[in-house]
Amino acid sequence: MKGRWVKYLLMGTVVAMLAACSSKPTDRGQQYKDGKFTQPFSLVNQPDAVGAPINAGDFAEQINHIRNSSPRLYGNQSNVYNAVQEWLRAGGDTRNMRQFGIDAWQMEGADNYGNVQFTGYYTPVIQARHTRQGEFQYPIYRMPPKRGRLPSRAEIYAGALSDKYILAYSNSLMDNFIMDVQGSGYIDFGDGSPLNFFSYAGKNGHAYRSIGKVLIDRGEVKKEDMSMQAIR
Repeated sequence: MKGRWVKYLLMGTVVAMLAACSSKPTDRGQQYKDGKFTQPFSLVNQPDAVGAPINAGDFAEQINHIRNSSPRLYGNQSNVYNAVQEWLRAGGDTRNMRQFGIDAWQMEGADNYGNVQFTGYYTPVIQARHTRQGEFQYPIYRMPPKRGRLPSRAEIYAGALSDKYILAYSNSLMDNFIMDVQGSGYIDFGDGSPLNFFSYAGKNGHAYRSIGKVLIDRGEVKKEDMSMQAIR
């Protein structure tokens, strides 16, 4: 979008617990001294933490986002969200999670020490129109019938797909690209109607290539400066 960036809809809640650290030097949480934690997930009888998580207030905000933006997702997992809300209202003490039907799990991590790096997923909200008009010139296509590998992005930009596959027109080719990479997005047609969810439709037959890595390899952006803003 020109002069505006997409809003973000959080599609899930991650409850992060602060665990006691061992003596091994690390800048991340450290639970196991011997590096022999060999199960991908292990149920924790009693979390090794006291009191509410430092970011407990974010949980309620995330649940409200989910309820408002995706009622179906909220309904499918309402028992989980309700349990988290009840736990938060009762003080959010990690020692009392079991009382609300919430289990804590320890993850193995790639190093067998329980160190896990989480990455985030978001669903962009794209401004678009049903017809080509004004600044809304960039087609958003639905997936055509697949016969082998689908056209490349360059081929699509050159007109490889029929107009009958056009779902909408956005005002930013970059926004279209970001939605393609994320796999789905919400479309705001600007007419006051509810947001339309354009969901993942299938694989295109092309290998994934990180545009961030390409820019770093070309020397256009430093690795430490890479971000969505840098890509745009």
